[in-house]
Amino acid sequence: MNVPAAKPHRCSLCERGFTRRFDLRRHEKIVHQEEESEQEEGDSEVDDMDLDDSQVNDNPESEASEVYESESEEESSGEEISDELEDNATYREWYAQAMETTEEMRAEKYEKYIAEGLDPEQAKEKAYMKTLWAVKRAFFNQFTTFLWSFAHLKDDDLYQEITDELEDKMDYGADIHTAIKRVVAKYQAKFDGLFLYDEDADEEMEADDV
Repeated sequence: MNVPAAKPHRCSLCERGFTRRFDLRRHEKIVHQEEESEQEEGDSEVDDMDLDDSQVNDNPESEASEVYESESEEESSGEEISDELEDNATYREWYAQAMETTEEMRAEKYEKYIAEGLDPEQAKEKAYMKTLWAVKRAFFNQFTTFLWSFAHLKDDDLYQEITDELEDKMDYGADIHTAIKRVVAKYQAKFDGLFLYDEDADEEMEADDV
């Protein structure tokens, strides 16, 4: 059974739910942009009524306001980093694969919560949260595999040559899929030595199977 994705990220303005924080942020920017603009115009009228320096400095709330603004900037920076991560195609692909890997577990939880009397939306969200540990584990297993591979490839001359070629093709306007396809086709013959029959290696594999 395919269970629709839970929507744990809620818009504070209209209560609409989203699966990913990135989608929530995009919704807020697009749907509520006009409302925010109107609010900013109203605030600007108030800002025109400037207080003198003595009034500002003598205000005990002024210092607290500055601290609050500093904390808000830090929170905003964290949200921007999160958005950047969710914009990354590789991270999104790993997340999608992790969700697919854990789909059966999530479906079992969903059926359990439906049987307990939860409505479908609540059951989806609870099933998602209860299996989130497995999603994260599957995600970071992929990340670990990538890092292991990258650590062994980053100083490899052929790898550097291939990635440089890939970047050149993309700089000249090729999309990522086309660029990869062309680069792999060009360089795949250089890997032929890996696929030569190795009798010693074959005997080692047979010994391991015994």
